[in-house]
Amino acid sequence: MPDLIFACEGSPYSAAISAEFRDTVAADGLSLGMETTPTTRAMAGVEWLMPTAIMLYVAKSYFDGFLGEAGKDHYAALKSGVKRVAARVGQVAVSRIGSPGKVVATPQRYSPVFSIWFQRDDQTRFKFLVPVGLSEDETEAAFERFFAFLDGWSAGRIAKADRAPFEAASAVGRTVLLAYDRSTGRIEVIDPLPRGSGQ
Repeated sequence: MPDLIFACEGSPYSAAISAEFRDTVAADGLSLGMETTPTTRAMAGVEWLMPTAIMLYVAKSYFDGFLGEAGKDHYAALKSGVKRVAARVGQVAVSRIGSPGKVVATPQRYSPVFSIWFQRDDQTRFKFLVPVGLSEDETEAAFERFFAFLDGWSAGRIAKADRAPFEAASAVGRTVLLAYDRSTGRIEVIDPLPRGSGQ
């Protein structure tokens, strides 16, 4: 498996986004998978658990193998690549369609277009919900917190007490959702079926 997999639906903007990400993170020794998937038409299900049009998968080998050889300079390149993708797709609007009363018009807190995935354990994975609607400073803080969590989790540097809620969280479809909580400034587990959310 590649160290990083960047999957993007075939669409008018996907080639440019994919090329920019590839050029930003490409490095000697990095195994980078670039995939183009068929364009999704309509999808039904729990929104936050559904695949997004653009997905980045960060494999454990990125931390266990590649970074040990390349050093932390590449981690800065990965963060830059992710932030560029998020900025480019942040204004993309996704329409919800459905029967009257079945679709609730609520402001989007997380991007329906871009998400980041990585392993929690051998059976389950984390999906980071990329925030939208935040200020520039809040968005920067969200990504810095996320990458600090990703790095700490993969390297086993998160304290046992702090890891416990993430280890105990129940996976839905083998996936545990994560998001940045602007009120606490922390990465938190997200319930995909919160009461009264309309999700």
